[in-house]
Amino acid sequence: MVHFKAIIFDLDGTLLVSNIDFKGIRSKLGVPEGESVLDFLDDLEESDRKEGHAFLNAVERQAALGSIIHEGVEELFSWLNANRIRHGILTRNTKETWDIIVSRFPFLNPDLLITRNCAPPKPKPESLSPFLEKWRVKPPEIVHVGDYLYDLELAEATGMHSVLMNDLGENPFPTPCDGVVRNHAELMSYLETLEFQNSE
Repeated sequence: MVHFKAIIFDLDGTLLVSNIDFKGIRSKLGVPEGESVLDFLDDLEESDRKEGHAFLNAVERQAALGSIIHEGVEELFSWLNANRIRHGILTRNTKETWDIIVSRFPFLNPDLLITRNCAPPKPKPESLSPFLEKWRVKPPEIVHVGDYLYDLELAEATGMHSVLMNDLGENPFPTPCDGVVRNHAELMSYLETLEFQNSE
């Protein structure tokens, strides 16, 4: 049996109820179907790129101010801390947005937080590098929990154990996952079936 050494969580839609109008953002910025917003912005001329990022950052800040935590997240993080299970958050948000969120929900206390300010965004495999370097773990020793295609693509590309959060308890994406849970109560039950090595 694999002994896992860490858990990495997505943020929006996984720990927080997603309240960002992604379709509206894509429409406003003119992002083509099938292309990520961040990749689209990176390919723009400097002035357009700055303007696009300013708009996106403003939308994210507003969403953070009105953010709602998913039921069961506080209990989950308490369980992780009590069992000394190393856990982190990997988000496509900015550090500024995170600071707003954690001021509202201080129990979100990951051992390591990686935003798009300090690593390439998901699903680029390089987004995982800070966790591997600082924790000295290998991808198969990590459980990744997320709610979107990018989460599954990252887990598949790097070899992490992937758990999808989906209200219907199913995987609607073409990329496979190792488990599907509907809520954080089910997630905790799922994690309790896995073997974790306690952090030092």
